[in-house]
Amino acid sequence: MVLALGGCAAQSAPQSRQPATGPAAATDPAPARPDDVTDSKAKLTLDEIEPLPKLPHAAEETKPSEPPLEAIRLFAKARIAMLDGQRLDASRLLEQAISLDAESFELHKALGDLYAAASDARAGEEWEKAAAIEPDHLDLQIDLGRRAVDDGDAAKGIEHLRLGLLTADYRRDDPAAGEDDFVLARTLQQQGYDRAALQMYERLLARLRAAHFATRMNPQMAALLSRPDLLALHVAALYEKNKSYAPALSLLRAVGAHVPGDFELQARIIRDEASAGEPDLASRDATELVARFHADARSVSLLAEVAGDGAIGMLGKLHEADPRDRDVAYALADVLVGRNRATDASNVLADAAARWPEDPRLIRRQMDLRRITGDLKGAAGLAIAAFARRPDHEIELSPLWDSLAQASPHGRLHVADVESISVPAASEPARLVLLARLAEVEHRDGVEREALTRAVGLRPAFAPAFREMLALIWSDDGRTQQQKIDAARDLSNEASNAGDAGLAAELRGQALLDLGEAQPAATEFAAAVKAGNRAAELTMNFAAALHGIGDDQGAQSLLWKVISDRPLATDAYEELYAIYQKREEPERAKGVMTVWLSADPDSIAAQQLQAREAFGQRRFTDAEHILLELLGRHDADPRVLGAVEQFYSETGRLKDLIPILQQRLAAERWNSSLALALSEAYEGLHQRDEALHVLDALREAIASDANALYSLAGAYSRMAASDRSEQVLAQVLKLDPSFAGANNDLGYTWAEQGKNLLQAEAMVARALRAEPDNPSFLDSMGWVLYKRGKFQEAVKDLARAAVGAEPVVLDHLGDALYRLGDHDKAAAQWKQAAAKIGEAREDERDDLKELRRSLEKKQEQVAAGKTVNVATVGEEK
Repeated sequence: MVLALGGCAAQSAPQSRQPATGPAAATDPAPARPDDVTDSKAKLTLDEIEPLPKLPHAAEETKPSEPPLEAIRLFAKARIAMLDGQRLDASRLLEQAISLDAESFELHKALGDLYAAASDARAGEEWEKAAAIEPDHLDLQIDLGRRAVDDGDAAKGIEHLRLGLLTADYRRDDPAAGEDDFVLARTLQQQGYDRAALQMYERLLARLRAAHFATRMNPQMAALLSRPDLLALHVAALYEKNKSYAPALSLLRAVGAHVPGDFELQARIIRDEASAGEPDLASRDATELVARFHADARSVSLLAEVAGDGAIGMLGKLHEADPRDRDVAYALADVLVGRNRATDASNVLADAAARWPEDPRLIRRQMDLRRITGDLKGAAGLAIAAFARRPDHEIELSPLWDSLAQASPHGRLHVADVESISVPAASEPARLVLLARLAEVEHRDGVEREALTRAVGLRPAFAPAFREMLALIWSDDGRTQQQKIDAARDLSNEASNAGDAGLAAELRGQALLDLGEAQPAATEFAAAVKAGNRAAELTMNFAAALHGIGDDQGAQSLLWKVISDRPLATDAYEELYAIYQKREEPERAKGVMTVWLSADPDSIAAQQLQAREAFGQRRFTDAEHILLELLGRHDADPRVLGAVEQFYSETGRLKDLIPILQQRLAAERWNSSLALALSEAYEGLHQRDEALHVLDALREAIASDANALYSLAGAYSRMAASDRSEQVLAQVLKLDPSFAGANNDLGYTWAEQGKNLLQAEAMVARALRAEPDNPSFLDSMGWVLYKRGKFQEAVKDLARAAVGAEPVVLDHLGDALYRLGDHDKAAAQWKQAAAKIGEAREDERDDLKELRRSLEKKQEQVAAGKTVNVATVGEEK
């Protein structure tokens, strides 16, 4: 079979003739998974699939020969209402007409169409009634078939679509006949009827080759004629499934010639070449793909897959022929690492470092090589040195550093590791900034603040330290808004005093932008540029300010500049893509995605965006494939795990995710992120015992990792497994008695329970010594003192904690004031707490729901002049 039609690879779905009846024809149906099929099922022809369809005769005429005049009048009025866009009135009129003429095909069909246009589930019922009266209507059988498939009833869908083949319209080659062919072929394929599906695809291809004008006017057929590669991909998949690789290759190569940048399609061709007994050809094509895709992980993995050990020889020859080709050099290093030849890979990378010392892709490979040999501090040292040399590359280097904090078979980097690294004075600011980033991950707020304070004080001014400090100021719940503004102003003054006017102006502009004042922010950013500041972060913020004042053209221009200067700048791509999407310019948004993937094919963010785009177009299979590919390479990355869980949850297939995560976790017991994701998936299915079992197994696997255990304690707490949470927090403190977060959490937990109060006070005091201004820790101390009956002392700490106006803290302060007899101030605190909860009512947490009910009760008691039921004190005074 040869496709005598041109076109390029399908990326979006053609629109169906009846959009309201279901998703577009090329999209996946609402994700219902068919059972595995047997070989005998795959070999059945269409006529061999039971039961054979038989088009019923029209219903017997039992009504008067002429419909009631009132029904005709109502039908006419309904048509006018539909034309005027008054759907509710139209449906009401049609329902009245049907009450007078229940056996009217036209009335039931019209009402079904109207319901379908409004995505009303009753559409199917009306169409079924119409079909029972007059089944010989092709368009009606297609509508019913589509709806059944979309509703997950593929057997019923196939039945209606096969009935469509028997209609008079189909036999007359109605323009919709090809639509029936396509939907039936696709559904048969999804259900494992391979041979029958091929029959329908071939019939459709013949119809397309001889398409007359009327056929081309059918929206579905017009879409297929404009995208013939859709059929090629569907049919090739059937050939591949049945191991008929030669005809599959014939189809795929015809499509692939038009889209050399479609990696998945090119990889599919190469794998088919290998399966067809052409390993040399597959290896050569895979080598060419490595160069085309800049030696990204996918292309290198594919080459290793089809060429085996031969990949090293092939890449080695290319490297010798042109040592300046960095993509080949990187690919050779990656394959050597994959074949456990770390020393040889190190030699290749050392040669590359002499040529391209600042290339983030090289630095990533050098760090990965250190990591797989267990030298995490060495990997950190490489990142620190690179960051110190080029602080203007922060936007590209930060993800490399963050990756060291993720779990791996070789462990992960800890705060203590970085604290022990000795670096030259010139590299100290970079070390401190990266230490602060790691401390943030480990919930060591005191370490983070101290590291940034020291970094900001070093000279010459290290711009990334000032940016991180500004972000920390704005996220500090222990400051009022005015205090944050004052601190931001002081920070910009310090940059100015250090002699960096451009950085000072950037910080002033960022502070204004964070306050929502885009116009003055843009003025400050312009001043920063004039002063010589060329940082990518500044340019991106300048773009955000321009976007904020409506200058999208200016914003786009600046973001494209960032991308040009920093091809791995993830945030710039995301912002530019978002602007085009907001402006409803999908082709330009798609262009951003193309440039992004070309520059950084390994980008997790880019591939996640690809998956979201596919999901939005109801290309569920494509989205799933992208996400599972990501999971295969980055299953310790919480971003990837979150995206995968979201996909399976939103498609109603969370149970299908369970075995995928189970299989990976069985081989990666160290992977705490994976275990937490599996536990959350179980919890999403209301399988609490299974979720707890996963967490219990994780507890054993990470018994010596205080930070991982602290995250586990939080997971137990969210599942209301308080006993386990307390045990794990105690375990954390045995490993690290100074762990501020664990001291605070266990102390607060005991205070809530009114037990071990002396010990709880000592633990929270230890946490406060590490972070004296932490509002959460201050609240804990105030609550411990309250439980001990020390209400006056409690009020002092709770008042300091209440700066951030957290509802729980305000409630605690109200209770303490009430205990001191200051009922009016107590009532004011409860009222403010209730108001704060009301502001976030839409996504209210379960604990806040309970607090809201408690606050409402307290306010009712205050209003009635009754004694208020405040929290009790503990057992120890």
